[in-house]
Amino acid sequence: MSDLPVVIRTADGNDLEGVVAVGRTAWRATYSSIFPPELLELFLDKWWTMDANVPAIRARRTVVADQGGKIVAMASYGIHQGRFVIWKIYVLPEAQGRGIGGLLLDAMYERARGEKNSVFLSFTDGNAAAYDFARLHGFVEDGREEQNGLPDLIWMRKDLVDDAKGGDAGDAGAAGETARARDAGAETRDEAREGNLR
Repeated sequence: MSDLPVVIRTADGNDLEGVVAVGRTAWRATYSSIFPPELLELFLDKWWTMDANVPAIRARRTVVADQGGKIVAMASYGIHQGRFVIWKIYVLPEAQGRGIGGLLLDAMYERARGEKNSVFLSFTDGNAAAYDFARLHGFVEDGREEQNGLPDLIWMRKDLVDDAKGGDAGDAGAAGETARARDAGAETRDEAREGNLR
């Protein structure tokens, strides 16, 4: 399957099962070494169900990587406290290392341009792969948030610049087309806490 082209597109209702499958698989692989099993399952049952992912898909705030009709990665975003936030970006373990996460980031930048000057994302401290991925793509640490006895939430920021001034700061490969981000309303506090990057 790795030789099939990857199509990045806005998710629709037909993608719901694939989005949830990617999230549950990648989240478990990422956080099984950070959270105890009972807490891991609690988070999966809270954030990675069909019901939990329907609102972002309906609001057209979920993007998928489709390879030969299979969803191999997903990302979702929204406006939170006036900031453009990438809430989730996950790639199936077998599809990692092929640039698909970077393609999803490009799609996020397209949606943010013209609406916001910076893009934010977060992940739980201890997720070294997320930290390395974010730094590789030009994000810098913007702050930390305590999580009631759990590892801190690390917030990362990437500043965008107008295309006329040379594209994204620190990411010359980002797509140049502008699209306005859709503000489907404030994110819930639960979604803010779940903002963990793969």
